[in-house]
This record gives sequence, structure tokens and C-alpha cells, in this order.
Amino acid sequence: MSDPCSFTSAERFVTKHLNLRMRVHFDRRVISGTVTLTVEAVDRTSVLTLDSRDLTIVSVSVNGAAAGFTMVANACIALCQRWTKAKDQDLGLFKDSDVKSLTSHQLIEFLSLLLHEDPLPLTHVKKMQEVYGLNSFMNAEIRFRWLRLCVRSKWEESVPMALKMATEQGRMKFTRPLFREVYDFEKFRDLAVKTFVSHRSAMHAITAGLVAKDLKV
Repeated sequence: MSDPCSFTSAERFVTKHLNLRMRVHFDRRVISGTVTLTVEAVDRTSVLTLDSRDLTIVSVSVNGAAAGFTMVANACIALCQRWTKAKDQDLGLFKDSDVKSLTSHQLIEFLSLLLHEDPLPLTHVKKMQEVYGLNSFMNAEIRFRWLRLCVRSKWEESVPMALKMATEQGRMKFTRPLFREVYDFEKFRDLAVKTFVSHRSAMHAITAGLVAKDLKV
């Protein structure tokens, strides 16, 4: 089964055994180690994709022989850095081709990285919509992160879309953060509360309780 939050091509192989050896270097605040995977391919794939976020990969070997590898997240990191460092006069350099070659997993990672940074200027978010057309993406993981990014940058037009997803999607992992983002946008705080109150009865009890706590209802 594919995991929308993971780069791993788990649906293409079965892990039979995992041997993990780790060493803690307290003086350097580093954990190093090796992992040996025994896998069985489900199809004829010759590529094994694994998550490596926040890890430094030194080497890879297959059946004892050195093997080449690439870091899928590198493109996401590079694009994120371009946007966070860009000035208004640089925005014309962004093109739709920036994301054409990215997979859904990479686009999710790109938006996730941006959410870990300070909010982008509104000019940047509007330009991102202009060149990438992210409002049209219906993938829930992508849309969720994109709408959070928009609301955080104080784009008023994104608020109805964020509240629509928060009330229609149904999953707490989406509903709660979206309501929090809108609530933190002071101009729309009352709208966040009003929308929640009108939809509360249709929500799961735990979700409704946590959102109510967030919105101080």
C-alpha cells in the first residue's frame, strides 16, 4: 500500500528482514549506523526507493557491491530554498517546469519544507499559484499543505477553501490544523469559530473536542 507521506516505494517490494546497528556519539550529538535490508521485489523493478529525510547517506551496497544512489529530496530542498531566498524581483524566474518533473511525494515534501520556514510574503504565494496552479490540485495531502501555506501568508482568498476542506474532509489530521491556521489569521478568527460551531455536530467527537479547545469555544 502506498503511503502519501513517504517517498518509499513500499508497494513495489516486501521487506523480509531488517538489521539495524546504531552508535551514539554523545560528544558530537550524532547517531551513526548501518541498516541491512533483505527485500523481495513484487514486480520487475530495478529501483528501490527509501525515505532518507534528515539523514546523511554515506554509501549504499547491494549484495556486498557498491551501488549508486540519488537523494530524491534534493530537488524539494533546492526548490524550497529558491522560494525562501527569492526577492520580489526574482519571482519572474519561477516557471511551471519547476514542478513538472516532481512526483506527488516530492511536491508534498516541498510544501512541507516551506511550512517549516517563516511564512512566505503574499506576493510569493500568489506567484506560486500563478505558475504552479496549486489551487487545482485535489490530492488531499498536497491541498492540505498548500492551503495552510496560503492562510499563513494571509491570502484572504484561500480562507474559504481552507474552511471548506476542514469541514468536508473529515480527518482530524487535516481538520484541526486548518482550523488553527484560519483562527490564527485574526481577521477571520470569528469566521473560523462560526464555521466550526455550525459543523460541530457532524464531526467525530474527539475531533470536535480538540478543535473546540484550539478555537477556545
